[in-house]
This record gives sequence, C-alpha cells and structure tokens, in this order.
Amino acid sequence: ANTLKEKLTINLINSGGTHKSNQIITYDEIPPLYNIGMKIKLDQKPRRIIQQPENLELAFSWDANLGAQVIVPKLHLHSVIVVE
Repeated sequence: ANTLKEKLTINLINSGGTHKSNQIITYDEIPPLYNIGMKIKLDQKPRRIIQQPENLELAFSWDANLGAQVIVPKLHLHSVIVVE
C-alpha cells in the first residue's frame, strides 16, 4: 500500500497459475480472479473506493473496529484500489 495525493492506493496483481511446474515453460493466458474480498484497516470511513484503471466505484461496508470491507468483482492482471 502507498499514498498518492493523500489517497491510499493498494496494488493488486494476479499471479495465478502453476509456478512450480517443470512441465510449463511459459503462460499464454492468466485467468482472471473473481470476487476478491478485502478488509482495509482505516482510522475513518472512506468517502469512496475505486478500482483503477477500470474506474469502477466499489460498494463497501464500514465498521469502526474492522475498517472498510469491499469485494473486488474481477481482477485481470493488475488493478489499483484507491481509497479516498
């Protein structure tokens, strides 16, 4: 996690697939991941949470003790979760 212009940013990288196989030399395709649950510990309720570069505003729940809970619906290769 990093901050960019006072916003928390979290990089998500899909590294799916079999990585320890002598049978696989290269990947032609990495299948997307679906419905990734995240808990983000925060001091205060965020205004919004956006998945970039999809520019998709994500619904989230908030609990003062647990922070924000959000589901990322689909991750191809790389996305950034921006917490405002």
